Amino acid sequence: MKRRSFLWLLGCGAAAGASSWVRAQQAVPLVGVVVAGTRDTSTFPEPFLSGMKQLGWDEDHNYRVLILGTEGHNDRYQALIGELVAKRVNVIVVFGNPGIDAARRATAAIPIVGTTDDLVNSGFAASMTRPGDNITGVSIFGGELNVQRLELLHEAVPAAKRIGVLADPTGIAGRIEDAGRALHLELVLVNASNPEQVRQALEMLDAARVEAVNVLTSPVFANVRGMIVDWLNRKHVPAIYEWPDIGKEGGLLGYGASFRYTVWPQVARLVDRVLRGARPEDLPIEQPEKVDLVINLKTAEALGLSFPPALLARADEVIE
Repeated sequence: MKRRSFLWLLGCGAAAGASSWVRAQQAVPLVGVVVAGTRDTSTFPEPFLSGMKQLGWDEDHNYRVLILGTEGHNDRYQALIGELVAKRVNVIVVFGNPGIDAARRATAAIPIVGTTDDLVNSGFAASMTRPGDNITGVSIFGGELNVQRLELLHEAVPAAKRIGVLADPTGIAGRIEDAGRALHLELVLVNASNPEQVRQALEMLDAARVEAVNVLTSPVFANVRGMIVDWLNRKHVPAIYEWPDIGKEGGLLGYGASFRYTVWPQVARLVDRVLRGARPEDLPIEQPEKVDLVINLKTAEALGLSFPPALLARADEVIE
């Protein structure tokens, strides 16, 4: 059984509120984006631009995009969001709690399309159906998926009892500790919120002699996913990651929504609706249309692992 479940500038103008922002802004709309890494390292631009083109938006003709990057440092969000506000963008696209919080504090007028673990429980929206204020977006429910990943990791590597948990303290870990107790696992949790801390956290997990690692949801982790995968594979530590795409990039297991094929196109659809005059407070928060499990047998072989047939049967994709 299968598991399914984001430089150019133009124009000027002024606006009195979110509902009239697009009409009052420049004739050619400007979409401002802040990614956790850089434009070159982010997976967001290509699928977002492609999704926008399918919706009738051509970057060379009827809208413009300005993409800024924090390079993995959450303390840079406020200044970067400030740049977007100063340039009078028509909509701000941002990811993760620190970025959404910075955008919310910077403007109550410009529509914000945010993607994070849970917009409602993080306090950014009143409800899924009626977000309120100037924020809408996609809730990926990372806390729930983090727990499900622990369960999948335990099923894949049942002999591993000492499990490392790489967590971003700005996100929602979910009931990961309760899940660990229910599975009779010893969890070693380490926090990291920038690339330098990620490297230190991996060293701490190595020193703790963990037998497997659950990499929780985080824009920062996604930005340095290649480094995390290479490090854990080199140490021969089985791991599960937040994106199914990482399973295709050498990670042992990837479970979650595909940002490239699922979440980023959803973001494009929300931006499209805002640019066409919809108020963000009236746009229901979306959630991923499906989640996928990807298993990489090449990596499993390199780690000396084999998987239960039942788990392989549930995979949406097996890399051989």
